[in-house]
Amino acid sequence: MSPNKTMMAATQYAEAFSQLEPDGLDRLIELVAEDITFSDPFNTVRGKDGFRRIFSHMFETCHEPRFTVSDIACGKEAAYLRWRMTGRL
Repeated sequence: MSPNKTMMAATQYAEAFSQLEPDGLDRLIELVAEDITFSDPFNTVRGKDGFRRIFSHMFETCHEPRFTVSDIACGKEAAYLRWRMTGRL
């Protein structure tokens, strides 16, 4: 994937991530690669099934979760987002 395509894909993901609601989880999952690696301070998962489990659990245990993306960095084959999560337990 070219750097421009990677940035476009990362920007689409960041938008979906920032607007994430329980009924929008499928949209977010459609945007990621089959072999996604997702890492946050509490979890590291690989694959779409693990990715879905993280967010399904979050919606079950956290009220009004919100993600604010503050930075996107892209290479030829990977993108990294800096984000902040807020919500209530």
